[in-house]
Amino acid sequence: MIAENSRAFLSVVIPSLNQGRFIEGALDSVLAQESDAIAVEVLVVDGRSRDSTREIVSTRAESDNRIALLDASGAGPAAAINQGLAASEGEYIAWLSADDRYASGAIARAVTHLREHASALLVYGQADIIDESGVVTGTYPTLPPGELFNSWHGGCGISQPTVLMRRSVLEDLGYLDENLRTCFDFEYWLRLGAVGAQRVGFIDALQAFVTDQPERITRTLRCTVALESIEVLHRHGFRTDQHWLKTALIDEASAYPQALTKTALVERINFLRSAAATYLQRVEAEEFREWSELYLSAKAPVDGVWLSRDLDGWFDGDLEIRWSKRAEGSALLLLFDCAYLRPPIKVRISTGGKASQDLTIDKVPFGVHLVLDSQNGSRATLGVTQARPPLVEMLTETRAISLHLANARFTRRRRFASALTRSGQYARLKAGS
Repeated sequence: MIAENSRAFLSVVIPSLNQGRFIEGALDSVLAQESDAIAVEVLVVDGRSRDSTREIVSTRAESDNRIALLDASGAGPAAAINQGLAASEGEYIAWLSADDRYASGAIARAVTHLREHASALLVYGQADIIDESGVVTGTYPTLPPGELFNSWHGGCGISQPTVLMRRSVLEDLGYLDENLRTCFDFEYWLRLGAVGAQRVGFIDALQAFVTDQPERITRTLRCTVALESIEVLHRHGFRTDQHWLKTALIDEASAYPQALTKTALVERINFLRSAAATYLQRVEAEEFREWSELYLSAKAPVDGVWLSRDLDGWFDGDLEIRWSKRAEGSALLLLFDCAYLRPPIKVRISTGGKASQDLTIDKVPFGVHLVLDSQNGSRATLGVTQARPPLVEMLTETRAISLHLANARFTRRRRFASALTRSGQYARLKAGS
């Protein structure tokens, strides 16, 4: 319930560029917050979209004076948000990405909190992650204020669309840094350290929905997100963490090998190393270099092939194998061993998402000779289908590991034949057949 008698006035800025398929949902979620106690205005600052965004917003603005369409005068979302905030009139202000949504009653809860806590500059809450169709797929890792200010190095504990601010925050913290392409909100929260944790409010309730979709900036510019994050942490005197760089590397590598060559992947890794060196201590920079080299050798041991094993070669569940078109026709030799499982071990190899072959392994080590083909898809999986008692106790192992992939390499038929005579048991099959 709103604590004071006067009607609260809320301004929400929505920066947009080609977000026609999401913009109406964002508008509806803002306007639904209006009530007898809350008046709402929405300022959509558009960067000259070429899709249906402008038509949708302008049409709705003609019949609803709570909506305004502004042409972005600067470059980037931070500039668009600043422009909208400067043009807004509300005593309470917020910004919302065009693909995000407010939860029902979110603004009423936030306004009530700010009116009951006069010293609070802003308030934030919990958020769910949704896909493009609106299905909840996860929960944002929100941290309460008591943990927030000691945990910035490990990630952003505030979900931006849950934040509602007093207009006076612009006097205390200023506007967003327009030089940042992705982490302008994170940098803004870091400024809170100057005003103190006691001026940050928290609502332990669902306040917003964050849409995880392929075109979202934080997904398309992962390297930029990582580098800007450690830069602003360094700027505000917080320690940095390799977590940002590792996450970016893993996300970048997800495009390999279908949409990214190994050469391009190595170039991106080297770029991350070089750019991050300015902000990492020498020991941390060296640790990241060693980790990235190990990651690359484990996941991409040969050009055009991706393996889902852990960095030490073990994998739990199924081993996923992906390959690119340029690797088609090659013969991939996979050599496995296992110190934990006692033969016989039953293994299933599925290729192309369609065909499968069941094997009974009587000897370890053993090998699989996979002729790569994309007739039914450029991927295969290998997994243990029958649980066996461990040969030895795994006193320090917490993973549900099954097999160890000791080596992976391309081989010719003659070399494969000679390998057959040197060790264990082998299976030969054609992927996609």
